[in-house]
Amino acid sequence: MHRLANTSVLLTVLAFAAPASAAALAPQQAPIPEGFTRADQLRGSIGPERSWWDLQHYDLSVQVFPEKKSLAGSNIISFRTVAAGKRMQIDLQPPLAITRVTHGETELSFEREGKVYWIQFPEELAAGVEDQIRIDYEGVPVESKNPPLHGADEPDRGVDIRVTVPKGLTAVANGRLIEETKDKKAKTSTFHWKVTKPISNYCVNVNIGNYVSWADTYKGEHGKLDLEYWVLKGQEKQAKEQFQQLPMTIEAFEHWFGKYPFYEDSFKLVVVPYLGMEHQSSVTYGNEFKNGYRGRDLSDTGVG
Repeated sequence: MHRLANTSVLLTVLAFAAPASAAALAPQQAPIPEGFTRADQLRGSIGPERSWWDLQHYDLSVQVFPEKKSLAGSNIISFRTVAAGKRMQIDLQPPLAITRVTHGETELSFEREGKVYWIQFPEELAAGVEDQIRIDYEGVPVESKNPPLHGADEPDRGVDIRVTVPKGLTAVANGRLIEETKDKKAKTSTFHWKVTKPISNYCVNVNIGNYVSWADTYKGEHGKLDLEYWVLKGQEKQAKEQFQQLPMTIEAFEHWFGKYPFYEDSFKLVVVPYLGMEHQSSVTYGNEFKNGYRGRDLSDTGVG
């Protein structure tokens, strides 16, 4: 088993549709610009199927199987209707596949069109109500060649992220760690992370490895900011030396750009096998504990 695995969890992106077939749906969509396909249109536009709801919250549960590079999970999607609607579009990249959709006690029918699922409610949902559906899915995620991918909406009340991994591994995600539970029989651990602020789909990320961590605080422009550092075993010494630059970095950014916007969800640095990315409240880092770009001074200033 690899010491570190990075899983960018793409939450199911909400969108809504009216008719059941691709042919019937096409007239309700805007004309497809030259050079683009229908798949491009469905993925990249906010058409009528995406516009009659307001996303409120994701409750994401995922079990990761590192040896098989596969996962199985569910997403409880809470939303508020701003107009009446009966059909829903859910984006999910193959070969991941939806296995079941439920609305309360009712199992909903669905069909697939490429990277899009059309989900049918038995009756039209009225405007001005809050509701939720649960989507179960599984499969082997595609290893992204050009991340990130952006979704159409952000959950107004954030997201709960529950990740189950084999015993001995740690799953680190966005926000604050609420609870870790162990299943001795299944030999697994489940980590529950909670984000309270609105968050883009592509910013939700999970990293799994033999992590160790330590915490600190920073007195910033909005008060006390909780800091966390998550590194692999054996990296503590070099990480503690290099990461002394973090408070100085935050101080500079807050001075020039305004306060860090996610005090409620804390700030963490997480070591990963790629260069890194600015995931909200969970910044990934892979610069080999060097100044500059992996030790190179691209600015030619001598500072690094």
